[in-house]
Amino acid sequence: LHMVAALGCGSRDRQSSIVARCVADIAAADLVAIDLEFSGLFLDISGEQRPRSLEAYFAKCVRSIPEFLPLQLGLCCARLRKPDSTWELRSYEFNLWPQDRRLFTSDFKSLLFLRSHGFDFNAFLEHGYTFCRLPTFGMRKKP
Repeated sequence: LHMVAALGCGSRDRQSSIVARCVADIAAADLVAIDLEFSGLFLDISGEQRPRSLEAYFAKCVRSIPEFLPLQLGLCCARLRKPDSTWELRSYEFNLWPQDRRLFTSDFKSLLFLRSHGFDFNAFLEHGYTFCRLPTFGMRKKP
């Protein structure tokens, strides 16, 4: 069984019911996969070489990602059905809009990649859920 829900489409009541269903599916899942689609990945595109180690790749992501806009959050909730040992998958897509006005970087090749894999920019611009970035880990709020 497989179910896909696109969030950000339809009435506010429908959106709320999709969020509630997603939260319930996360709570019941044996495994949850998370995928973020960004307006780009790397600021330094010279050489186009992949870093040699996982640590170097992660460091490159950490430096670059804050400059790009997260466009969509994808979630897949998987639950193992005991009677027949099959996996039930429930997928959700959430279009994301920044809470505040934000200038951001985009990589034309990344946008082409998203478009070629079915990302609907018109739907993104028409419907979305606002988000704000969490404070950087280790940063304290001032009293």
